[in-house]
Amino acid sequence: MHLSDSERDLICGAVLGDAFRGVGKMVRPSNGIALICYAILFDIPKIIVSGMSLTDDGHSNPHRKKFQRLHKEEDQASFAHLATRFPSLSTSEPELSALTGVPLFQG
Repeated sequence: MHLSDSERDLICGAVLGDAFRGVGKMVRPSNGIALICYAILFDIPKIIVSGMSLTDDGHSNPHRKKFQRLHKEEDQASFAHLATRFPSLSTSEPELSALTGVPLFQG
């Protein structure tokens, strides 16, 4: 399923409101945040974020490592918002937890 930019914006807006607006240079948060918002809208009971960083550029995929990560500020503001409102969200990444308040997954 492909989401248009307007559909993605509606999903993020429904979950995040204006939490990410005006904090960085990008119009919207990353695809990762959009997918988290999608999961929240569909009442997924447990969401564990893995492989996302707010400090590293590039991607965890070694073939895409050369690309600069563009949504750091928007994602940080979004995670901070999500951490205070959605207890079903946790992360396996200690650094992400420390930077955003998203609880560290205790499996």
